[in-house]
Amino acid sequence: MRITLFGTRGSRPVSGLQYNCYGGDTTCAAVFADSQKTFILDAGTGICGLNQIGDKELYLLLTHLHWDHIQGLPFFEPAYNTDKNVLIYGKANGKGVKKVLENQHERMNFPVPFDAQKGIKDIFEFGPGEEIYDDGELSIDTLLQNHPSGGSIAYRFRERRANGEYATFVFSTDYEPEHNWLDDKVAEFWNGADLVIADMQYEPQDSEREENKYKPGWGHSDYKSGIRLATVAEVKKLVGTHFNPLSTDNYLVELESRMKEEAGRVAEQLGKTEVETGLAQPLQTHILPSESYVL
Repeated sequence: MRITLFGTRGSRPVSGLQYNCYGGDTTCAAVFADSQKTFILDAGTGICGLNQIGDKELYLLLTHLHWDHIQGLPFFEPAYNTDKNVLIYGKANGKGVKKVLENQHERMNFPVPFDAQKGIKDIFEFGPGEEIYDDGELSIDTLLQNHPSGGSIAYRFRERRANGEYATFVFSTDYEPEHNWLDDKVAEFWNGADLVIADMQYEPQDSEREENKYKPGWGHSDYKSGIRLATVAEVKKLVGTHFNPLSTDNYLVELESRMKEEAGRVAEQLGKTEVETGLAQPLQTHILPSESYVL
């Protein structure tokens, strides 16, 4: 499978020359399976980078319903195309997923009603922990993570390679580690993955202040916690995403260097193999797809 990032920002989109490298759009990633099926993770403003996608059938998997993860959906052109078959999967937070998406289209918020999106053929709600997809070659499991307003969903993709082995990818954004940094359920869900794309919203100074280590209750993580979890879980490659809107390219370049140093230190401390680290860079053009993680 091939994983491409289209939006890597948390909270709100940003623009300017200082954001060219790591992008300014809010969360969206796409998984292009070997079976030629396409799975879209979240519908932040980055989803507009998929407006010209040719696939007739698209699976949109929502981690949760906070605005920075759905605000691009009203501008997603395939959703208005009657020839498309867009299937949405998500967990409700008190209200149904459809109701929350409809609220975004209330006339006071947006002039086009939700029911104009004729390309959206169905919306499925599931219980966290369920397997939501399995075609014999690719399966998708889910996990409830610690995040305000009912939690967020992590997705684990497992695809059979031509040689019979499996490639594993986990998308795990918008979580606040429990039990200091060692969140057992997250570590188990990540276990042995070839690639994990994880929440790294906080800057080091935010996470290093012991009196307010994670801004408790805000539902996000930092690079140190991600590296420790990934090392314990024996993840091969960890990629950070959901960047703070104030994190410029210069800051994030410096952070990548610090991540490598931290990965080596943690591996030595825990007696584990060093996990490869990096930060997500989105596709720079709308010509699909040219830059991806390939598993």
